[in-house]
Amino acid sequence: MAGKLILISGPARSGKSGFGEQLAERYSREYGAAQAAKKGGGGAPGAEVAIAGGGIAPGAEAATAGGGTMSEAAIAGGGTMSEADTAAAGAGGGSIIAYLATAQALDQEMERRIAAHRRRRPAAWLTWEEPLWPAAGLRRLYQLGYRVVLLDCLTLLISNWLCALVTPAAAAQADEAAVLAEIAAPMEEIFAAVDELDELTLIAVTNEVGWSLVPENAFGRLYRDVAGRINCRAAARADQAWLVVMGLPQRLK
Repeated sequence: MAGKLILISGPARSGKSGFGEQLAERYSREYGAAQAAKKGGGGAPGAEVAIAGGGIAPGAEAATAGGGTMSEAAIAGGGTMSEADTAAAGAGGGSIIAYLATAQALDQEMERRIAAHRRRRPAAWLTWEEPLWPAAGLRRLYQLGYRVVLLDCLTLLISNWLCALVTPAAAAQADEAAVLAEIAAPMEEIFAAVDELDELTLIAVTNEVGWSLVPENAFGRLYRDVAGRINCRAAARADQAWLVVMGLPQRLK
């Protein structure tokens, strides 16, 4: 049984990440209920939380099997976890949520944005940082027992790769098809991981970057075009696709 890919897109400051966090809480509760039913020999797990008016009521923080919550740990570049964190992840049976981050704190503004995201997330969530190959982090998190992962975000993954492949000065002469092929590789790895990892729910956040003015420089236009094409591939592969505008999520698929 393959995993599930849920794609959430929308313009900046539309509430995408917050909605992704709500969905992660929902699927974590559902997975926990299903596991409890299996262990108890009971019937089917509880019904899904209803989405009314485009929103989902957030639930309580996920707990470990021992009844406590797991403190957040940042894992940079697929680094190792402490023995205590590994034990807590396994004890959670996958019911605790992992946050798979692609952002890099390359300047003070990004440091502030990352810190703000951390403060908003529940302390029980674990953060794993993978700026270029998030599928590797996804597989490792699965090994540690996580079954609900929020990947935030695909467009930062795209920008990380684009900045590594093309300089702004050379963007006008860049071969868009070749750049797209390079950036599609880590995306295909993500799709393959979802196909292989049973009971996984991956919620991936992305951005619609082509809704405003045409970028004034070639590098910006290349980024816009590649991001749009990658989003199309992700939406085609996704089991669900959501668009969030003005804080209102609408299901497209």
